[in-house]
Amino acid sequence: MQESFINQIFFQEGVEKTLQKAGEEARRQDKLEGRIFGEINLLIILLNSRFGKLDASILEKLQELSLSQLEELEGFMIDCSSFEDLNTWLKEKILKNQILALRGFLRVYNSIIILRKKYARIC
Repeated sequence: MQESFINQIFFQEGVEKTLQKAGEEARRQDKLEGRIFGEINLLIILLNSRFGKLDASILEKLQELSLSQLEELEGFMIDCSSFEDLNTWLKEKILKNQILALRGFLRVYNSIIILRKKYARIC
């Protein structure tokens, strides 16, 4: 009886620690999303003042960038002289993101293939 009670206490402590970690991760994610939102808003103001009202495709491209890329774009805005330069820069960064995502997918896919081969040898 007492052993069951002790197990229940350990279980509750484990649940509480898991919930605490999940809460901390959610706060970190919220903070990151807030920073990204702020960077995008700042860039929209800068871009609108330099190039006029932005079309939806540019706004969509901004949302595909990471926080570090958004910060990099702020620096690029100093030297950016045309809308074409901006569009080229955004396309290059988005292509880079897509390549990185594809590489990650291929790593996972290759790992699955290797595991399937190992499993086939065992059976």
